[in-house]
Amino acid sequence: MSLFDDASLAMIPSAYKDGKLYSIKPTDGSGDFTFTRGSNLAATRVDVNGLIEKGRENLLLQSNQFDTTWTTSNANVTGGQSGYDGSSDAWLLEKSASLGYLRQTELSASAANLSIFVKANDSDYVLLAADYGTRTAYFDLQSGVVGHTSAGVIAKILFIGDGWYRCSATFGAISDVRIYPAENNLVTASSGSVFIQDAQLELGLVATDYIETTTTTAQAGILEDMPRLDYSGGASCPSLLLEPQRTNKLPYSEYFEGAASGTITLEGGYLAPDGTNSAYKITVTDLSLAYLVYVGISLADDSRSIYARSVSGTGTAQLLSHNSNTNNTFTLTEQWQRFELNSAPLVSDNFYAVDFRGGGTLTELIIWGAQCEVGSYPTSYIPTYGTSQTRSDDACNTGSLLSTFDDSQGVLFAEFNPSFPEASSRQITINDATYSNRIIIEVRESGTKIKALVLAAGSAEFESTKNISVVDTTYKVAVKYSATDTAFFVNGEKVSSSTGTIAMPTGLKHLSFTGRYNDNSLAFESRTKQLSYFPTALTDSECIALTS
Repeated sequence: MSLFDDASLAMIPSAYKDGKLYSIKPTDGSGDFTFTRGSNLAATRVDVNGLIEKGRENLLLQSNQFDTTWTTSNANVTGGQSGYDGSSDAWLLEKSASLGYLRQTELSASAANLSIFVKANDSDYVLLAADYGTRTAYFDLQSGVVGHTSAGVIAKILFIGDGWYRCSATFGAISDVRIYPAENNLVTASSGSVFIQDAQLELGLVATDYIETTTTTAQAGILEDMPRLDYSGGASCPSLLLEPQRTNKLPYSEYFEGAASGTITLEGGYLAPDGTNSAYKITVTDLSLAYLVYVGISLADDSRSIYARSVSGTGTAQLLSHNSNTNNTFTLTEQWQRFELNSAPLVSDNFYAVDFRGGGTLTELIIWGAQCEVGSYPTSYIPTYGTSQTRSDDACNTGSLLSTFDDSQGVLFAEFNPSFPEASSRQITINDATYSNRIIIEVRESGTKIKALVLAAGSAEFESTKNISVVDTTYKVAVKYSATDTAFFVNGEKVSSSTGTIAMPTGLKHLSFTGRYNDNSLAFESRTKQLSYFPTALTDSECIALTS
């Protein structure tokens, strides 16, 4: 029989949904964790394929019901047409005057991508436009190429089959979107038509998999309250990623149009760490004059990061310098890496994502995902599209489990990598919903110590500390408690034990990744690989085996 059989609660990150992290014991769902993070899609994770997964949202309403929320001007739409996917869900968009169009209004987005599936009919072109037709992109539906585009608009066309194309355009700002049947980069003909299907407007530079909407917007990917099962570092099994609240102060983390200064050219459309073609290639003609991405910010302390790789071979570039006087030279290869810099506190600071003037050997490189956040270390990537974005902290708790925990004896076990230590304490606890009665595993003092505590009626009955190093290190930690047998174990070592009879906590009923139930002030920050509770005080040899 394995030790797992003796556990009354076990969580190994595997099954989850938005707002829920499932435990594998107990099997009736009573030990499942509730999970909350906030009200936006700012969180990301590394998925099983090693790609950065984001939250996505189709901001259009009735994305394939063009006779409802959509309005027409000198045009009409007819449903029931043969679609690109073999359905009868396509629509015929016909104009009755030279500027006939279909549109959706009351939108507000920056660095947003509009996409739609289109097939030529009487018209050989389609025009996608934003901001009352002032930003435009034309698409040739016969030859499958992008036609005329307004300055700053990024347009792409992808052949789907049977004459269908997915046409997409990224606009700097959007207040409405319009679709016109068109002719040869113009919309002058008084009649014309195209087939359309499945429109999408999303934040970002590229069109992603289509998300159907009805009377409300719809989301996919990492949702607001979805636990992040993270596969960083090529892990074969995920860890539960728990982080504090952070804000990416940069308004555009991926959209670098207009950011080049000096002798630099930019070219978009390169494969990025999220699997989309949203990265930019930088080409430098004079290393002494070139820098990219200047953003004025004012922070007392900050961490900067950016993803970068060389176009070919290995070389160096100066990244993430500030005020033109910090030399931070990094070696780039053809593989994506995230480069990080923790700068000294500054009253006012300027951010350069890439600065070549301090030297380096690379004249071409590819970048993506710039971030600047207040804190002593960089956290996971927070995408931004026109304004700074805040990812709220992760909160994870079980409900009331009075029958699972034993007030008189037990073992709390956790395996985790405290990758994101803060100066104050961060705790995993079994608690009575107060601070008075708790079994505690704690990371404290900027991640240099792991501590075990047993609190009964507000008094520390047992306390033990182990000095650690947090860099790329996983720890297996167990706290065993009973009135006469309480001990602390870390990575197969018995750190200490009590020498006499101690009082036991009462009313234990919650397991929380924080100081107490529904209080995130001491929220644990780590990649947690597993968590278990045993309702009996295991032997020392069993605890050593458990943590080895």
